[in-house]
Amino acid sequence: MKKILVTLFFGAFITLSAAECPSTDHHEASLETISIPDQHLTIQGKSIPYEVRAGALTVHGTNENDTASMDYIAYFGAGKDRPIAFCFNGGPGSSSIWLHMGLLGPKVVDLPYPSQQEIHPSYSDNPNSLLAVTDLVFIDPVGTGFSRAAQQAKENSFFGVEEDLFSVADFIRLFLSTFQRWNSPKFLIGESYGTFRAGGLSKLLQEKFLIDVNGIAMISCILDFQARDDEILTSLLDLPTMAVTAQYHHKLQSPLSDLPPPALFDKVGEFAIHEYAPALLLGDALPPADKQKIASQLSTYTSLPAEFIANHNLRISFPLFRSELLGGECVGFYDSRLAAPRLLQDRSSTLDHSFYAISSAFASALESYLTKELKWNPTGNYIFMNRACGAVWDFGKMASQCGERVSVIRDLSDAMLNNRNLSLFVAGGYYDFATPFFAQEYTVNQLLLPESRRKSVTVKGYKGGHMMYLEKPSREALCQDLSTFITHAATAH
Repeated sequence: MKKILVTLFFGAFITLSAAECPSTDHHEASLETISIPDQHLTIQGKSIPYEVRAGALTVHGTNENDTASMDYIAYFGAGKDRPIAFCFNGGPGSSSIWLHMGLLGPKVVDLPYPSQQEIHPSYSDNPNSLLAVTDLVFIDPVGTGFSRAAQQAKENSFFGVEEDLFSVADFIRLFLSTFQRWNSPKFLIGESYGTFRAGGLSKLLQEKFLIDVNGIAMISCILDFQARDDEILTSLLDLPTMAVTAQYHHKLQSPLSDLPPPALFDKVGEFAIHEYAPALLLGDALPPADKQKIASQLSTYTSLPAEFIANHNLRISFPLFRSELLGGECVGFYDSRLAAPRLLQDRSSTLDHSFYAISSAFASALESYLTKELKWNPTGNYIFMNRACGAVWDFGKMASQCGERVSVIRDLSDAMLNNRNLSLFVAGGYYDFATPFFAQEYTVNQLLLPESRRKSVTVKGYKGGHMMYLEKPSREALCQDLSTFITHAATAH
């Protein structure tokens, strides 16, 4: 049976057979636009009035003959001059449910996170919603949510890096025109592969539609896939996450066990850059005594035996670490604080408890919100995650242009140089192995911006995993930081 590579959720990979890939429901959805005015949400003691809009716009693919219906749920505050933020998740193949009901929107899923106790699906008003400072537009790319290609046979023509960027850019252009928002300060907010999309959109919107955005917020960003594919880079960039994970699970000795996680993270990051990196680059030329010294230090930071590390040539992969740290359990990929029994003793599996523990609660909450509160119930299924989309995702054109390197670093760098009012905010979780925070710091440093533009870049770590906002204190802190970022960037000149 032929095997294919599937992108799952935010960029993890699992292997499925073609026969196992779930099919997309192509039942024609009825997406009549709805408007629900006179809504109110209390944020920091202040009542914020807003209107809900939901519907779809017809977008074009890279081939003008290919069209699709791309759905949205939008929240408008009072006044046309407010900033407007276009929000999307990643995958590829993920709807916008996670940012919508986990962080930014007026409703938030209630979770006892990071406790692994039983979760009962529910949601409530979000007192930290960004509606206090910006209008919000949640976009479901083609093949997710209710978004569908006009012809089933053309669905795959939207499943690729360039195709996705083109269709989402077309949506943003259409939305600005439809709702007369061209003069509003504009923002992009993406998570995981959505940050890759945002990086590409920053330049495409400039070049194709002459649209400058004021700011881009990236939650758990990945701008360059080489940082996740290269053996040396991943060994280096995963190490601080391994250290704080080992600390969380009580595997480190004093004084490391007593450090605040951010301080431990930074300490191990310094070691990775200044000592670990040169050792890895030397390879077989590294003297045996130095190899043992590095292996011993890695053992101190990870709790894995020094001999074990030396026998693996100082390279500690995530599958190796996750299976060895706790013995009979594997730490989570999206949040390494969570652990579950190994699946079939398969070190390569990224089927992950830290994702499946919360996915059902989100799905139940959104379905209830759409049908009971918005009373927006189009025919056809709302697709939360479309793995079939990731299975056929085309990286081809960008990979060939970058010498098989899939990256939007150059796009984002060019956009920031062309638009001197463009600000960037990057948020990462200390316990995330999908897009490790140290890898995010490294990637952002490769923008190679002049000093005058580096001042417009903010990178900040939070307690949590890939979706650090699942934990209430981190959600509150992140929303406050995003509010400050948007307020400042909207008025910067």
